[in-house]
Amino acid sequence: MTMTRNDFRNRILPLKDKVFRLAFRYMKNEDEAKDVVQDVMLKFWESQSTAVAIRNEEAWLITMARNRCLDLLKKAGRKYEQVEERFDLGDRSVAPDRKVENAELVRRIKEAISSLPDQQSEVIRLRDMKGMSYQEIVDETGLDMNVVKVTLHRARRAVRSTIEKAYDYGV
Repeated sequence: MTMTRNDFRNRILPLKDKVFRLAFRYMKNEDEAKDVVQDVMLKFWESQSTAVAIRNEEAWLITMARNRCLDLLKKAGRKYEQVEERFDLGDRSVAPDRKVENAELVRRIKEAISSLPDQQSEVIRLRDMKGMSYQEIVDETGLDMNVVKVTLHRARRAVRSTIEKAYDYGV
């Protein structure tokens, strides 16, 4: 069943602000966020002519926007958090040798998070780097609460394991 222009205008366009907020949160740039919204809205409209049956339009739009943002960020090689800021590792009063250790730890954490599957990487960034609540993560990603909790647990376990292996030194 295809959607009429009126249906699109009345049901889908009101969701553009929510999609924009999500895109802006990721992209940190108004123009890029607007481009994401435009891409997602166009893709939604075009999907109406195919056999794709979308049951929850809002969840579909949010998921598509999130995926589009992650693709653009990955392509641009950008990071959307600073580990140093989150853990306050940039303290000037720290001894030089400790600064080097902290910098190495930060590098390894970033590397470990980047190597996670996309869903785990996103959930751990939202929870541990951005400090979002479980409910906020559910709202932003469209994932089930239990999926968020399990994904976060697995992501933390994988990062912990990677860091422990790096500092094991064969002992």
